[in-house]
Amino acid sequence: MTGLHMTKLAEGEEILFGPARKATTTNLTVKSEDKNGEVTHTSLRTICITNQRVIIEAGDSAINYPNNDVRTILINLRKDKKKKPVSFNILQIRTGRGNTVKIEIPGVNVEKLVLLRQVFPNATITESRGMGGFLDRIFGG
Repeated sequence: MTGLHMTKLAEGEEILFGPARKATTTNLTVKSEDKNGEVTHTSLRTICITNQRVIIEAGDSAINYPNNDVRTILINLRKDKKKKPVSFNILQIRTGRGNTVKIEIPGVNVEKLVLLRQVFPNATITESRGMGGFLDRIFGG
């Protein structure tokens, strides 16, 4: 079982990162003199990275990006109390066509960073520096 609902994996294709799922709920409230109502909509997004492509399923559609088309991968490292990296989150990718796609695969063991480099041969892996990096850019640090 792959955890994907619509996408079938090709022969020899295997999931290396994920699947990660994210549910988003939106509410719409309508108030008028004659009627009041509220509608809630929940959408589920499933993301995984295989040895051939990035798969994103949302609603009733699926988008695939070939691994060799990914140019940049943004991650953030999680460190222990001794500042040693223990895990990382895959935040987003940027493709050769300039598409930036949120990935949000959390809690990947830091030892899989080598595998991430191998799976995306044409990509640069960039570490998100969070607010510290933002402040460094503003103040020239």
